[in-house]
Amino acid sequence: MKVTLSVALDLTASSWIWTTEFTGSSAPAGSRAFRKTLTSPAGKSAIYADIIITTDNFYVLYVNGALIGQRTNTNDWQQAGRFCVGLGPTTNVIAVNGTNEAIGRAGVLAAIQVRYQDGTSSTSISDVSWKATSSLPSGFQSTTFNDVSWPAAVISGTYAGYPYAPIPIPAGPIGVCAGCNAT
Repeated sequence: MKVTLSVALDLTASSWIWTTEFTGSSAPAGSRAFRKTLTSPAGKSAIYADIIITTDNFYVLYVNGALIGQRTNTNDWQQAGRFCVGLGPTTNVIAVNGTNEAIGRAGVLAAIQVRYQDGTSSTSISDVSWKATSSLPSGFQSTTFNDVSWPAAVISGTYAGYPYAPIPIPAGPIGVCAGCNAT
């Protein structure tokens, strides 16, 4: 995780990710759990995150166990959601219930920019550093859930690779964080 001054957030460096069930072009239908733990660098305190996310097909997004947002309309999978959420100072958990509606392509695509108290930021993207499991364990979104046995997510596509087209980025985050649009 690289710490820099805040930059515009987009999805171009992000990869579509899924569970190990993904077999080159297809995954079974159903809901899957994804987790990413974000740890602040030494001497830094996180304040908030700007999160851009989409899934093929549905998602429910949690941060530190709290429901942040969701998309349940099949026809909107190429529309990203954008959320601004307050964070704890040191360790934060991003969790996603990603649902593949039917056998076929599946993926979670995300970019997260964490803003620190000193004005710097770091960006985390969806990639193999996320953990993913083919089930939906009870309480997986909690900060105390133990995901140590979960395998790494696998890449199911590139940002704009077939069959995915570039995803439009929403103009600004939804939420109550002061300064999410600050540069």
